[in-house]
Amino acid sequence: MQSRVRLLTQLPSNGLYEGFVALPNGALLVARADAPELYRIDVGADGADEVQLLSTFQEAPGINGIINICGIPGHDDEFIVLVGLIDLQAVRVSNYQIWRFSMSTTTGHDDGAKWKRVVALNGSGFYLSMVTISERVLLVTDSARYRVYSVDLVTGSTEVLVTHASFKAATPADFFGINRLSLGEGGLIWFTNSSQHLLGRFCVESPAAAAAAAADKEGAPSTATARLVGDVEIVAKGLPACDGFAVFPDGSAAFLVTMHEGKLVRLDLAGGRGESISDVGLALVNPSAVGLIPPGPGPGAEDGGGGLQLCVICNGEFEVTWKDHDPNAGWQDIADIVDRVTVTVMVTEE
Repeated sequence: MQSRVRLLTQLPSNGLYEGFVALPNGALLVARADAPELYRIDVGADGADEVQLLSTFQEAPGINGIINICGIPGHDDEFIVLVGLIDLQAVRVSNYQIWRFSMSTTTGHDDGAKWKRVVALNGSGFYLSMVTISERVLLVTDSARYRVYSVDLVTGSTEVLVTHASFKAATPADFFGINRLSLGEGGLIWFTNSSQHLLGRFCVESPAAAAAAAADKEGAPSTATARLVGDVEIVAKGLPACDGFAVFPDGSAAFLVTMHEGKLVRLDLAGGRGESISDVGLALVNPSAVGLIPPGPGPGAEDGGGGLQLCVICNGEFEVTWKDHDPNAGWQDIADIVDRVTVTVMVTEE
């Protein structure tokens, strides 16, 4: 396997970024956790990558950050966004809310608004990751109560899909238990537990399409929810503390990034098991998110390449009481990046 790396762009240098989503054309929408902002990165094959502040969330009081973002199947210009009131120093978040964001008023909501609230989540949880399994059903992790919830994006109805010991934090002193989800083929949902250092999976069956079509005679939509199929399965243990996570759709391999070690690692999943783990060999400054993006402009585009692409978000230098940073970790061997600069990097796998 050969990897090529290219520095894409620089985001505002004083930010913290925990999630992003790829558009069909390869552009990226990046969520900023320490401010209620969404950024768009248009990736150019010639290195002319453009960054713009796409939207600032001002729809509700008591919100100061966007925790994460994910796409909606069948809706290329609409996204699900998790927002909250975030205290980074205390590692405490409250006022969690899920909103729907539309980039286009012509194909957006009936009232033409860019933002529309789906539901306010229970304030005692610790929510971080989410994936849509259909255009109507969203899964959200709750690390505090070691649960995964199913959310109906039309009605806002929220139900516990599954709770499991592998979702718990390892000790009361650990911030996170289950912290990342990744959607695979055949209804497989992959997850990581940062403090238990494990990778697991479970399978869901979603009746969302049937439920959406079965509106009653008054036009009120019925509730759509996910259904667990089988048991939760532990796939690999002894992994680095995971801050970002992505699995190939076919489940053949996973990529993880870890802030504390500044690494991107690959885990081969032959036969659905963690067979081997390898360090990709990049020195990263506080990487927080990794995801697969569709082939498009970027590494390999100039010579007809179009293989699997990864994007990694790094947060540069920052000072908070809970984060011990290794001053020797850096990008100096790849690009001349100064302290307190957030960067993104794309890796093309062939």
